[in-house]
Amino acid sequence: MEPDTSTDSSSSISTATLPKSSSTTPSLNESDKRRRLLQDQPPSTHMEATGPPLNPQQSGLLRIVYEDLRKQATVGWHNAVNAFEIAHAHLHEAEVQEFLQLCFAQIVNIMLDQMTSKMAVTEKNCVIRTLTKGTVLCLAQLQNPHTSPPRRLAYFSHMALILNKQKHFYKEFRGSNHHMMGQYWNKSPAGCPEVRLQCLALFHEHHGFSMLTRTLDQHVADADKAVAFIQTVSMDDLKLLLQGLYDLRVQVDSTLIRRLLQSLLQLVLVLPSAELKKEPTDSIGHMLHLIQRLLDQDKDLQDALLLVIGRFIESTSLPQRLFGFEQLGSVVQVARRSMPLPLSYRVAGAGSELVNGVYQLVPPTTSSAGTYIKQPTSNTTISTSRLAPPSTPPPPGDPHHHHPMTLFCCTMKNGSKMWFLSEADQAQPGTDQDIDYYHHQSVGDDVVPPLSHWVPTGQGVAPSPLLIPHRPRPTAVVDSTRLDQRVLSFVWTHKLLDEI
Repeated sequence: MEPDTSTDSSSSISTATLPKSSSTTPSLNESDKRRRLLQDQPPSTHMEATGPPLNPQQSGLLRIVYEDLRKQATVGWHNAVNAFEIAHAHLHEAEVQEFLQLCFAQIVNIMLDQMTSKMAVTEKNCVIRTLTKGTVLCLAQLQNPHTSPPRRLAYFSHMALILNKQKHFYKEFRGSNHHMMGQYWNKSPAGCPEVRLQCLALFHEHHGFSMLTRTLDQHVADADKAVAFIQTVSMDDLKLLLQGLYDLRVQVDSTLIRRLLQSLLQLVLVLPSAELKKEPTDSIGHMLHLIQRLLDQDKDLQDALLLVIGRFIESTSLPQRLFGFEQLGSVVQVARRSMPLPLSYRVAGAGSELVNGVYQLVPPTTSSAGTYIKQPTSNTTISTSRLAPPSTPPPPGDPHHHHPMTLFCCTMKNGSKMWFLSEADQAQPGTDQDIDYYHHQSVGDDVVPPLSHWVPTGQGVAPSPLLIPHRPRPTAVVDSTRLDQRVLSFVWTHKLLDEI
């Protein structure tokens, strides 16, 4: 970034149209912030064909911004704000449309690459106003019936750029060295992620995701239209837009989410193989992962996801085949959660002999994961009475200790989930009073414990135990619509075991 140009005309425009700072106003909630940021915009976001023509000063400012970008790849703080405000007020002008086509993405990129720790308050406000007005411009161009389809598609890509949470302005971390020898760094967030959320909420409030869904529906009808779409709105862009939808999912209608997911999966299915190979599998994988988290047990969407995975597995490209098997593994993990929990586990081989034995499933309380209590044997008796504790409590680790050996999943303070084999309070496992023996990091949202590779902790000693689940043979017909059964059918139909 550089200071605004010293040209008289641009300087007068910058000071005349920049609104007064609102830094002295009381704190506002999110909707009030968006309203304050948008206070100067017209009531409607769509293009008005009856606006006044550009005056010489306004036209001159657009040319100055264009030349600064072309020659120096930079733009003045106030010039960026004013250029977008002029563009929004004169969208009907051909000169404005050409300016936006040439300069919009570059201006937004420059703003998002700024580090808030190196900016003054005024400069930071200019970035916020530019990004917010950029969102308004995207919405206006998407709603404009006179914008050509290819140019309209480009504004979905521009909106994805605004919503990219990996940009410096949103996620910058400030490092501060607290050790005189510089042996470690303490990093604290210094970016402005709330600005991204404000732009995201604005995009949704003005039906941005609805427009994306309708546009996708129009382009997944045949391969040629799908290619035209993906050549402008890449999988990287769709990943960023879908991430925005996921971040705002509680505010978005479930029917709209379902339609958008269907269209995204259909897009992957209809694209020609040559075009699909050009798209990065990292972005597709991230998108499919988000789709899995948004499915909410929808059988039709689950079947469509399996079809997408099948297409990758059947590809002639080895990287795509491997990618398909990787995605199938993720679906298998989800399918495991649809199966009934094992009624018991046999824990064997632990170096701490007290841990070994049979653990029975107890009725769930608040957790979706199973909790299992070790059953007493003829040689050990576990007292679970709280009414009459022994006068001299047995020491920790004693088989007569009143806390039973428990296999359970606990949510840690940092939000991660961990499985434990511990002497724990049956009513409230996972407290500081537990005596831990072994632990294992939970895999995703898995509701069943890992079978091996447990780590000794607390009173536990090597070797680590092996868990053997016990599921009774079903006495009734298994529901064929259950996800695990559909995954088995998919594997059998595609003869995937022969492919491995």
